[in-house]
Amino acid sequence: MKLFRNKIAALIVLSSVTCLILVAAIALMTSISHRKIYETQRIEQSNSLRLSIELQARQQDRFLKSLAAMGGLEPCRLLNDSSAIDTRSIFSLNYVLFIAVTDPDLVPVKLFPAPEQGVLELLPDDHKAFRQFRSEGHITRYYAWYHESLVRVQAVDIPWCRSANAGGGILFAGFPVSAQELSFLVQGKAVLTREPLEKKAGNEMQMGIVSTELPLVGWRNLPVASLSLETTSDLLKGLSRFRNRLILLLIVIGLISILLLSVYLIRHFAWPMKMLNLAIRLKDPEYLQQVDSGDTDIKAMHNLILDAFSQEKLLSEIVRRRSVENLNAFHAAILSQIPDAVYSTDRNGIITYWSRTAAELYNVSEEDAIGAVADELIQSKWISKDEHARQKTHFENDGLMHGKMLQERPDGTELSVEASVTRLLDCNGRELGQLYIARKI
Repeated sequence: MKLFRNKIAALIVLSSVTCLILVAAIALMTSISHRKIYETQRIEQSNSLRLSIELQARQQDRFLKSLAAMGGLEPCRLLNDSSAIDTRSIFSLNYVLFIAVTDPDLVPVKLFPAPEQGVLELLPDDHKAFRQFRSEGHITRYYAWYHESLVRVQAVDIPWCRSANAGGGILFAGFPVSAQELSFLVQGKAVLTREPLEKKAGNEMQMGIVSTELPLVGWRNLPVASLSLETTSDLLKGLSRFRNRLILLLIVIGLISILLLSVYLIRHFAWPMKMLNLAIRLKDPEYLQQVDSGDTDIKAMHNLILDAFSQEKLLSEIVRRRSVENLNAFHAAILSQIPDAVYSTDRNGIITYWSRTAAELYNVSEEDAIGAVADELIQSKWISKDEHARQKTHFENDGLMHGKMLQERPDGTELSVEASVTRLLDCNGRELGQLYIARKI
């Protein structure tokens, strides 16, 4: 019987295709829109964050240049006179963490305020690598951690002595980086971390959150910190609400379609099929008179049943098969109610039945168990060789084994069970297979 020829199949296919098209269109439209808007706002946010950092750094560049132009910070003067310049006013008027003067080989000449081990570690320790990192003729910037605070270190060349051509030194200044200040400047939530934060890409767009992350490099040109920024996008929130409304509308349409489809099925398929079923079960052709359907497949079944009633042999075969199917279903229902793990095999040891409790006990689904070799799937052994011999003898004589044994699941774990193995025979006494019942102890 070709079911897709009838109206019901056509309606089911049409409804399914319509729902799939709606779902795909909504998912595709919202996904593309969300992604484009999210990426655009993320780029704008990243540019805004970079611009804010650059503006801060340039203000500090001007301060550093003014320090380099001041008298008193030349290395030759600091070596001869440690009080060549009064730095108290500099630290009181500017938000600077430290000022350091070194020779070209990065050997410290003077550190303001008094030298600390933690501050000295902020300075480069490899003058060759630092020379490659620096931009000649420009102020060099890099980031480093001072205890739990991030510091932007800026360096500029300074003459060794203004009165003589004796080479030069390097002037360093360290400025604390504040996440709170950046949050205020870009109107978002800025976070500084040593390691990149874990992304929440699955929920960011849904919640209307735009996030970006910038790496901050040290003097070896390697990332030493991560600056993350999160802002709330009203546009993304609006798109999320719009999508939710579309999905709700689709659900309502789907429910209405299912209701109409159900009415149609009851009228043109379920009721005629019920009458046909009653006619077969009760062997009463009068039920066929109540079948009123324009479906060509149901009409074909109607004619087939009429022919079956006129052929006693065919009717007997149908009744016999239905009885066997009902009996098998009844037996399966009984086995499924047993609280122990139950499975059966054929004469070759192939599993033919696998209960739900067996699936839970051995961590193997019914789909994976049916058709597998029982002894390969579940490795079983009795607690001793004597017990094995005794159970084998008992099974050969009586067709039954019962006792405690150790079993190994497919995942390698072992368990102790109380098992019962019974030989299954047909009505002629021929062996059909074996029935296994196991209970974990």
